[in-house]
Amino acid sequence: MRGINIFSRGEDFYNSIESEMARAEKEILINVYAFQNDSVGKRFIEIIKRKLRSGITVRVIIDGLGTRRNGDEIARALAGYGDVVRIFRPRGGYFWHNPKMSLRRDHARIFLVDKKILGVGGICIGDIYNERQDIAALVSAEDTSSVIDYFDYLWMLAGNKNGDPEALVPKQLSSPFSLAPEVKALISGPLEAEQAIYRWALERIITAERQIVIVSAWFLPTTELIKALCDAKERGVDISIITPSHTDKRWYDEFRGAAIPKLLKKGIRWYGAHEYFHQKFFFVDDDWCLGSANFDMVSMNRNYELNICGHGGEVLKELQNNFQALVKNSRPIGYTRVSLFVKTVRVFAYRLFETLIVTR
Repeated sequence: MRGINIFSRGEDFYNSIESEMARAEKEILINVYAFQNDSVGKRFIEIIKRKLRSGITVRVIIDGLGTRRNGDEIARALAGYGDVVRIFRPRGGYFWHNPKMSLRRDHARIFLVDKKILGVGGICIGDIYNERQDIAALVSAEDTSSVIDYFDYLWMLAGNKNGDPEALVPKQLSSPFSLAPEVKALISGPLEAEQAIYRWALERIITAERQIVIVSAWFLPTTELIKALCDAKERGVDISIITPSHTDKRWYDEFRGAAIPKLLKKGIRWYGAHEYFHQKFFFVDDDWCLGSANFDMVSMNRNYELNICGHGGEVLKELQNNFQALVKNSRPIGYTRVSLFVKTVRVFAYRLFETLIVTR
């Protein structure tokens, strides 16, 4: 494999990463928010077992909330092979050790084979990722040392049940990492030093000249990002946002409702997709970014995330085509008048939520 390949279907991504895993000669690292014990999950478990029996090192991190129903099953399936699976902050037990840290989830997707083939995006391991629109990428990387450092950091956190593990943040996590001449990796985490995805988005929006396109399953930007988008629109930048019309969390949609009127009044286009999608990417002028992070204060300021970014090329063309395809299956979201009471409650809740979530 050469360069970077984009996938919008789970099955296509699985076929490619499974082929790379089958060819692995030394090491496989997997970090996913969700690892389901279904037909897709069992496929991965069998591949992992085969590679372990052949002497290949395999380590797997799964999030305790994202895999809450299957985490113990995945761990038991691979328990006979040593320290292979770690559950990042299991729901329940970890809360009592450190309730503040238990809310900060490992939402990153890392599939790293022999330190050279890197899979990132929104696709985890499970049948559901074959059923909905998503996006992922496989990168043929020249240098993945910083990604390995990040994985090792998450591995350490997943094995730490007490204290304040964030005090052990490696200094090298504070800036973008070069994977190849045309691709860099960005991380996000609860500490400001880790929030490279947020900084990338804010800096690009502030300097945007022509266009901003945001595609996100969940959209709840900070007030700082909202202001930057409004300022960009006043400079004449064309801005489009597309989200699902509704998520599966009604309370979240109400929070989101506080940001919609301000953006629409500035002339920013907001599309609501008829069907729920799980894609997460954005591009500003000719710079693009995709990965696990939603354009959302939870993703960018609290969770552990991994994105890749670059400039122009075939990736930008594919993302532009993907955006146009989503728009065709969407409708413009218009401004809906609400009572002063509802507006006040929404804004208050939004600000309170931001105060609780954002670490700056």
